[in-house]
Amino acid sequence: MRLGFIIANCHETRMRLEFENEWVPYKKRVVFINLTDEQVKQLKCENVGSSLGKEVYEEILEVFIDNGSVDKQTHGVEQNAKINY
Repeated sequence: MRLGFIIANCHETRMRLEFENEWVPYKKRVVFINLTDEQVKQLKCENVGSSLGKEVYEEILEVFIDNGSVDKQTHGVEQNAKINY
């Protein structure tokens, strides 16, 4: 399994729009990172119930890059801890 990122150069688009009143599409690149079996296991969504006879699983809502500092969006929760919003 791979984790994919679409990385965009938003700066050029903003500058062209601001200074030339011209919108140009973002230049994008795609990067893939191969995941280890342990990482795939950590990302596996858990079964949370059933609906109309079908199993229901957790959903991945956001992915972000952590540079080692406490991120406000994680509310300082330790890795793999379960939180309720």
